[in-house]
Amino acid sequence: MPLGDPQRPLASGLLSPLLGHWGLELVAAADDSADIVDLRFGDYIFATRGVGKLEPMQAGDVSDVHCVWSAGDFFVQCSIGQGRASIVADADFLNAAFWTKKAQKTPQKSGAAWFIDSLVRDHIDTDDH
Repeated sequence: MPLGDPQRPLASGLLSPLLGHWGLELVAAADDSADIVDLRFGDYIFATRGVGKLEPMQAGDVSDVHCVWSAGDFFVQCSIGQGRASIVADADFLNAAFWTKKAQKTPQKSGAAWFIDSLVRDHIDTDDH
């Protein structure tokens, strides 16, 4: 989208300081017209377009943060002290237009929906103990 287009996402926001606390920075997709790609995390497979990614910050040292990265760096699980975070670089995979016809008709069959459900369950289960 061209600069000034009201549908264009903000070029800056308040997400960077939050990600910086975890020693991360969000990097935009290299190509706005990228083809649809399949993302995989564990047993979950889902499609998206123009995937952003997370990278370790170039400056500074957050030595007490420990992160586990997905292939393609679109998803990171980090812990710092007693806190933890599951950070997804791009939410376009939740767009049902990218899902298979079967998943569009029955969202419970979507790898994207199962992935998010697993994240929620993981945080609930861990926080209860």
